[in-house]
Amino acid sequence: MNINNIIPLSYNIADEKKRYVLFCGAGISKDAGIPTGWDILIETLRKIRAQNEFENGEHSVGINEYSNKEMEKYYEDNYKNKTYSEIIGSLFPSPEEQRAFLKEQFNGKTFGESHKLIARWVKEGLVRFIITTNFDTLLEQALDEVGLKGQYTIISNGDEVLTSKPWNNVEYCRVYKIHGTIDQGRIRNTEKDLSQLDEDLQRDFSDIIERHGVIVVGYAGNKEDKAVIDTFNKRKFKGYTLYWCIHNTCSDGIKELVNEKQEGRFIEITSASDFL
Repeated sequence: MNINNIIPLSYNIADEKKRYVLFCGAGISKDAGIPTGWDILIETLRKIRAQNEFENGEHSVGINEYSNKEMEKYYEDNYKNKTYSEIIGSLFPSPEEQRAFLKEQFNGKTFGESHKLIARWVKEGLVRFIITTNFDTLLEQALDEVGLKGQYTIISNGDEVLTSKPWNNVEYCRVYKIHGTIDQGRIRNTEKDLSQLDEDLQRDFSDIIERHGVIVVGYAGNKEDKAVIDTFNKRKFKGYTLYWCIHNTCSDGIKELVNEKQEGRFIEITSASDFL
């Protein structure tokens, strides 16, 4: 008999013993209007195209007047063999320049339904740890909105790991932003950045997902995100299940990770907010 995988998951998190960790990717910010990696790539190419045409003395429309269809063709004609990292790095070579550009993309955004639902999970005592690859601050906004300001901590770099209590002494909630936060410090955005995490942050990440069940939502598991995928592949199965939410499909690498290496389970969802 086939059982919907959401049933055993619901049973195991309902006891409020906080044995499961939420691992969140960009998908949880989709309903808040946060641009995807592809959106950011297209916006970068708009700037590159306008600059190139200006330098060549060509007539150019305003930078935001190129349609997405035009920009997709421009990408195919000129940049399809370039990686995201190469394109972003060509216009914004330094981490601070990349931060300023990305912060510009997040301006005026407020938290969405997924963020509100995650905040409710925390308030109801269902999860103690949230690990996210997102560097926007929408989750923090949602936690504050439900009255949890001052009751959770944010860890976004190794120094904060070293100056905070050990993870196993956290009583209420800690959010690990393993790719950094847009407001301070280093953000990990290029393929080189994503190849490894800060050593102390990596240690906490590994320890936490080995000692808890994990619910992955809004995260595609792209191969460029090497440090994260490697950590999941090395996770030692200690009796707590890995649940990986997918929308439509996933890569062969993720199928192998979940089905074979982790003895995990997939949950098919229509959106992050519907699942939460």
